[in-house]
Amino acid sequence: IGSKDLMSFRVLPKLIDLGIDSFKIEGRMKSLHYIATIVKAYREFIDGYLANKDVNELIEIATNEAKKAENRDSSVGFFEGQVTQEGGLYFDGAEIPPQDFIGIIKGYDEDKKMAILEQRNHFKLPQEFELIQPKGETKIFTLNEVYDEEGNVIVEARHAMQSIYLPIEKVKEYSILRKKNF
Repeated sequence: IGSKDLMSFRVLPKLIDLGIDSFKIEGRMKSLHYIATIVKAYREFIDGYLANKDVNELIEIATNEAKKAENRDSSVGFFEGQVTQEGGLYFDGAEIPPQDFIGIIKGYDEDKKMAILEQRNHFKLPQEFELIQPKGETKIFTLNEVYDEEGNVIVEARHAMQSIYLPIEKVKEYSILRKKNF
């Protein structure tokens, strides 16, 4: 048995109102995609709450975003009372990481006007993507072709850790690219 991942968006306003100004987000043995997605969801939720945005809308947005990185169920843990059997995971298989995480933007080639992606998972084109930036709005776009390091067009990326060039506008380094399946 293992515990479900903690997702406390529903109780976060109460914690903030109590004066708690530091939160631990689990990240041990989690993927880069999971950590980046969850940290951004909490940061945007907290900033939105402090700016007096609608709490229900913030909860919905943050929960939907967090689910994009989950590889197991989540709960609010003990925040809403004693944890029951429903708070645990009972399964016979290994966790399955989401395959929607495509890679990390490692830079931008100003001369070629292309982002440099360190690929992590296989994908075929054309494909619609989401670009999650460290700060700022998530961008959605479609790619029809990308290029390898020699400038050859590729329509299927098969090799993890390969550098791939994306013909897109300049984006922030360490942005995360994932397939848009949601």
